[in-house]
Amino acid sequence: MYKILVVEDDVDLKEGLEFTLKEEGYEVLAAETKGEAMAYYKTQKFDLVLMDCNLPDGSGFELCTHIR
Repeated sequence: MYKILVVEDDVDLKEGLEFTLKEEGYEVLAAETKGEAMAYYKTQKFDLVLMDCNLPDGSGFELCTHIR
């Protein structure tokens, strides 16, 4: 099973993405901040990370640079 990390601070959008991806059979973890996403990323492996560009504690671009 593929594991996806969704990083989105808009709660409705995050929950919608999480629900839809789970319905399609993916394992999904969701974070609302860059810090929360980094905590997940340090302890788990993901096949895909979907992220918002503007997060409350930084940008998705910064998160992407750190992950790479």
